[in-house]
Amino acid sequence: MSEGSEVEMGQSVSIAPLLKILELDLRDKTLKATQQFRPKGNLIPTNYPPGENNAETVNQFFRANGTTNTVDCLRAIYLIHARAIILNVGNDNFNDLGLSFMKILVTTGNAAPGYPIIDKALDEIIENEKKVYDEKDLDKGDLGYIKNFAAFREHFKGYAAQGENVIALGSNDGNGKRLFWGYYDKPKTLTQAEFVALLKEPGIDIFRDQKPEVPIPNFNDPNTVVGGLFGKAWFIDVASLAEMMFKPSE
Repeated sequence: MSEGSEVEMGQSVSIAPLLKILELDLRDKTLKATQQFRPKGNLIPTNYPPGENNAETVNQFFRANGTTNTVDCLRAIYLIHARAIILNVGNDNFNDLGLSFMKILVTTGNAAPGYPIIDKALDEIIENEKKVYDEKDLDKGDLGYIKNFAAFREHFKGYAAQGENVIALGSNDGNGKRLFWGYYDKPKTLTQAEFVALLKEPGIDIFRDQKPEVPIPNFNDPNTVVGGLFGKAWFIDVASLAEMMFKPSE
């Protein structure tokens, strides 16, 4: 349709351009949220204050004076994307849509959207998708997953330091390497290689402490799988979100 055209009742109109505008804004808002994120520390929380299924529970992690509540690295990503939606639609609409930071519609490109429990879905993606992504394939705002070295994951399944959930920032460092945001012990902006090195240190310590009989991999050997991006890129399911936003009231 041309600019200024009128839409008649029953006429089908492509909203693809509007969805692209919404997606780009959500990606920009995601990067903004990474800059605002201020939790107390990186710990797995045992509970959240009352009202966890509304915008206020999300917003408390993004205030200038921070929050006394803690969060782990994966839930930090949930909060970032939830905050991006809030910055786009506002607090009231976020609540009215029935969203919370643990109920964000997501898509991985080839999977059914609308996962109600992201923990399970992300685990399935990581285990079932055996393709290592080139870092330049990720758009700004995408979630990537950087795994620790293969021998650690083999011997210590379920341990911390399996990997780090990161958000692609869509920008490079001074050497042309893509930058990622992650919440390790505090918010960090690093390259993929720097996150791999960060994960390797506690992995080696656990190896030495609990598996002294197993040789630590030779990281100078080019055949050693040292870790890196793994799995599918992940972002807010823009189409499903738009459908929720514009669904007529019954």
